[in-house]
Amino acid sequence: MTNQELINQISKIYDPSLKKTLGETGGIESAVIKPDGVCEVVVNIFNKEKDEREVRVNITKLLKVDLNLPGA
Repeated sequence: MTNQELINQISKIYDPSLKKTLGETGGIESAVIKPDGVCEVVVNIFNKEKDEREVRVNITKLLKVDLNLPGA
């Protein structure tokens, strides 16, 4: 999987407060798969205080369960 493919997958995750995907909001700051296979993802969401946990769980599920990548 390339970094761009990873970004495309993460862009489908919703920002609950805006009711739009991270792709629509431009909320993906970076998403990199390191040489050891671990992913480093930085996103910006509208209401961090309220929605951070939900978005974090959704990204972790995508990376570890759906894409079978080793780190989140």
